[in-house]
Amino acid sequence: VLKTADFPRYLQALHAESRIHAHDAQTDRRTSEKAAGYLRPLGITSILDAGIRVEGELVGVVCLEHIGEPRQWHPDEESFASTVAAIVAQTVVSVRRRQAEEALKESEERFRRLVENAPFGLSLMRADRRFVLLNRQFGAIFGYTMADIPDKDAWFAQAYPAPDCRAQVIATWEEDLAAGGSGGEIEVRES
Repeated sequence: VLKTADFPRYLQALHAESRIHAHDAQTDRRTSEKAAGYLRPLGITSILDAGIRVEGELVGVVCLEHIGEPRQWHPDEESFASTVAAIVAQTVVSVRRRQAEEALKESEERFRRLVENAPFGLSLMRADRRFVLLNRQFGAIFGYTMADIPDKDAWFAQAYPAPDCRAQVIATWEEDLAAGGSGGEIEVRES
């Protein structure tokens, strides 16, 4: 891990340039900070470094290092370093996406288990007012399955067979939804 405090010019150059090609890395202003602790002890004279960027953030560096007499880097070598950095960046993006997908899948499964095993009746409805889930307790309490009540209209018709009562319940329910689900009062009447 390269710390900004240890190599400020080097990291600043990596942020500003797509790659650093240093013929004489031990004296180049951008890379000389690495001379005493890294370049000289290993005999590295020339470096070609390309930053690995993901969503604008520098997440790593592809380093090509030369030992021996200082050398000039050819344009095709510079292109190669940049291409490798781009491939690594795409791999990082793919791994992060896969991890996010797996985390989402695990979260959805935990949510589904929570809903399914809740000690009270729960239903989940899409924006088009079709049910996507009725948990076991919902079925035990109300006696309906998804086949009986595929959407809110079927639910209200089954649960509130009297048209006037149904209209009042639907109006209260829709007001509650419009208010952000803050909770509406529904008067329960004995039949």
